[in-house]
Amino acid sequence: MTDRSTDGWRVVRPDREGRPTHDRLGEAALYAMFWYQSFYTDHESPIIPCEAAYRTPNSRTLVDYSHPITAGWDGDALLPYAAAGETGAESVTAVPRGYVWKLAWDRPADARTFADAYRELLSIHGASRVSNSTDTYRIPETSGFAGVTSLRVTNATVLVVKGPSVEAVREIRPGAVPDAVSADAGQDDTTGVRGPGLGVVAVLVGLATVAALAVLARRRR
Repeated sequence: MTDRSTDGWRVVRPDREGRPTHDRLGEAALYAMFWYQSFYTDHESPIIPCEAAYRTPNSRTLVDYSHPITAGWDGDALLPYAAAGETGAESVTAVPRGYVWKLAWDRPADARTFADAYRELLSIHGASRVSNSTDTYRIPETSGFAGVTSLRVTNATVLVVKGPSVEAVREIRPGAVPDAVSADAGQDDTTGVRGPGLGVVAVLVGLATVAALAVLARRRR
């Protein structure tokens, strides 16, 4: 994973030598990210229903992490960022944070399936599409996952970029947000992130944000 950020952001690097600058979440973590939404919404809007993880009815053993949304996973890398100038003394939630998450899939169809589910996850957390954009979403400040997310699908690859604002996402990963989207762009009039060309619906933020913060916290130790 190549760091392409501008001077306003820096990669949060591990304290110990020899460790990679990026982290891999893995297929099981992706499954858990979507599965968790069933509990988050009190089973009203499950992406992966709670019972789907168990091989036999009424069982809490033999967990099965296989699902069409994540079955085509072929690797991923998450690169966490912090605002430049942050000293490291503050809590991981006290300063501007972001990440670039790149996922590889077996086929373009697998990448699109994941992206559709990710948009649904974003929608669960109140995301709306940013004006003049087809792939940039804002989660409101009232959510614990507030911020702006860019979701791009290129062939069998999905690129997710998260930051506190449109401009931050643009600085963390130049090119992630189209030039037509202004830094102070508001939300579309549409509710959620559903819309023409978006497939099944809206997706992510939940566990990916938690995972990114966990990576940051682990590297601070």
